[in-house]
Formats: sequence, structure tokens, C-alpha cells
Amino acid sequence: MTTLMLLGNALSSSKVDLRGGYYDAGDNIKFGFPMAFTTTMLAWSVIDFGRTMGSELGHAVRAVKWGTDYLLKATATDGVVYVQVGDAISDHNCWERPEDMDTLRTVYKIDRNHPGSVVAGETAAASIVFRSRDPGRPLGGGSNITSLSFLLLAYSNYLSHANHVVTCGGKSASPALLKNLARRQVNYILGDNPMKMSYMVGYGALLPTKDSPQGQFVTLR
Repeated sequence: MTTLMLLGNALSSSKVDLRGGYYDAGDNIKFGFPMAFTTTMLAWSVIDFGRTMGSELGHAVRAVKWGTDYLLKATATDGVVYVQVGDAISDHNCWERPEDMDTLRTVYKIDRNHPGSVVAGETAAASIVFRSRDPGRPLGGGSNITSLSFLLLAYSNYLSHANHVVTCGGKSASPALLKNLARRQVNYILGDNPMKMSYMVGYGALLPTKDSPQGQFVTLR
């Protein structure tokens, strides 16, 4: 169980710079756990598939670095991890662009007296891609269909190299089966579904045209 300690305003009460990082979904809140999870998935993809990314590898590494730069700030105080910036209730009650944001920027942290080992572990894992690229960057301290598909593919590759299968509940799954499952999930996202619709913005003939982020909207005052 994670117990959070309320600190107050991001820059005044807590005296820590928590600028940067990624907002969560279409909101103007920074949640440490999903941000760290997302950064970990990006880092893992660079490690496993960076050799096939070509000219996009640099972009992928910079995307990871943007996340880890923030997480380094969030773990700069010894024994403390800052895990949230912003108040979910006030944010959800006020739909506005980040440039116009006037909602609470409440800061939450975990420490020895307010533990949260899951978010602390995920925060540490997010910097794995830099262990060989930049040893000074690794940190001390939601998954969706896309992430699940990536994990299935990565695990399939590991099983294939080790010449193993995974057994669960009396049934076994080969690397080929896991890879096929991952492919089916990705194809579903890209349009092989009952609606024949791509769920990825910018891909396919029938695709989303109204995504969620608040930054795309102009506030009328």
C-alpha cells in the first residue's frame, strides 16, 4: 500500500523543481507511476529493438531522456520520491490548456514514513536504457494493449533465445504463440477489429480525429 504525503505548491512549499516530464493522458497532472512505467517501456524498446530503429533511434532516446530528466529531479532528495504534481479533482473539473492552467499544483511524495515501494521500483527501472549509454543517469531510487503487446514480444524473444516455453495451469505457450498473440493485438489496434478502425492517431483510412489532450483546445474567456 502506498501512503502519500501532501506537500503543497510545487515550487514554493516543497522547494523542489519538478518542471518537465509528461502529463498523464489528456490531463494536466503528472503521476509518477504511469510516467515511470511509460518511460520504462520506451527504454526497454530501445534496448531490444534500437538496432532496427534506424534514424528514429535518436528520437526514441531523447523521449526517454525527457522522462528520466524529470524523474531525476523527483528523486534528487535523499530518501524521497516525489510521485505526483497536481490535484486530480480540480484538474478534471477544469478543462483548459497547460498554458492557461490555474488549478492546484499540489505535490505528493513518498519517503520512509510514507512508503511506496512499487512506484519507487518503477521509477528506478525507467532509466535502464542509460546504464550503458550514460552511467550517471540511472536512477537510485498502466498498462494498456500496446504495452502488453510489447511485453509479449519481448518475452517471446527471450524464450526463443533460451529455447524454452512458458507453462501455466497445465498449459504451455511457445515463443511463436506469444508472438502471434502480440501481432493480433497490434493488428486490432491498427484496424483489424469489428469497427475496421485504427486506434492510432495518424494511421489508417478510418482513424481518430478528436483525441483527448487539453493542449489542443483554445480556451475562450
